Amino acid sequence: MNYYINWDEEFPKHCVRYYGWFPAAKSYKKLLGDKDIKYFTLCAGEALDIFTFERGGILSRDKQRKLPNVVICERNRRLAGQIYRLVRPPLKEAIIWNDIRSLLLFSEERVREKKAEIESMPGEISAEKSSEYRGLLRAKDQLERLKRIFPFDIVNFDPCGSMLDTSFGENDLYKSFAKFFEYQLEATSFLLFLTTEFYGINEDNDPIFGTAFNDNVTQHNEIREALQTFCEADSYETIKEERKKNYLGFLKAAILPAALDLGWHAKHQGVFVYENSHRNPMMSSIIEFYRENEVRQSEESIDDILNVIKKWPSFISWDEGENDKKARADLEAVKKYREAVRNEFRTS
Repeated sequence: MNYYINWDEEFPKHCVRYYGWFPAAKSYKKLLGDKDIKYFTLCAGEALDIFTFERGGILSRDKQRKLPNVVICERNRRLAGQIYRLVRPPLKEAIIWNDIRSLLLFSEERVREKKAEIESMPGEISAEKSSEYRGLLRAKDQLERLKRIFPFDIVNFDPCGSMLDTSFGENDLYKSFAKFFEYQLEATSFLLFLTTEFYGINEDNDPIFGTAFNDNVTQHNEIREALQTFCEADSYETIKEERKKNYLGFLKAAILPAALDLGWHAKHQGVFVYENSHRNPMMSSIIEFYRENEVRQSEESIDDILNVIKKWPSFISWDEGENDKKARADLEAVKKYREAVRNEFRTS
């Protein structure tokens, strides 16, 4: 995504927050009881997700009016500073200035390779003076700090870019997403908001989607029957609704393998495809992941796929989002709340 977005006026996106993210987060917080929610987010400079959840009682400030359980990753240094001044978590370390790919895919081997490469160069260039090398060392330090904070209760994996524009084996956003399941292993459950561009899907992924999904159709009568009833199809290739077809393929070929390989089971709370202000489709799924008896793994995965076939995705066009009075009113209330918090810190 290489174009400007004014997130304060991305109305369909706030419909997703209002009808999807917030109700799911509210239910999940109720499930956890009195526990303070730990929240990781890839929010934009406007931090609308954070203020939506704070205003709604999902996130709480401490006696010093700080948000002690919120960690934000932002690759743009200017925006990282803007978010810190706006949100005011307790420490600057709560804002991680780095690209999520550089952070979660950090490799000690890459550090050694870069250092050796620089040391082999003629002249006075040293490893310490290399900005790339320093960037690797910064990522190492940041990842170590982040590991100490894991696991999180709610994760907003909403990066800039696409997990689908290249094959999965080459897509660093997808690899970063998959890595999250490893770092969350000390948790028994967590709620995920997963967002990606849903256009420009690499054609190499389609046969991968088809093979993965058709395996389930062949092996499970209930999936085949649901596909016939709700999609009037008998295979991945014959699903006419493109959005449903692409999501089912993405779910079966990418999301579930990343989770199930580490013992995570998925329970969808919703899937939305919405248009941004440039009329490009975006996908946001809401999934609770939990770890239980692996004997139930296959059965639970089938139940979740069946739910997706029957219910989702919901589609929100730009015009629908722009004209949704309830979500628009909530967006204005969130912005007003954000401004009140901003004014409080200005005068304190």
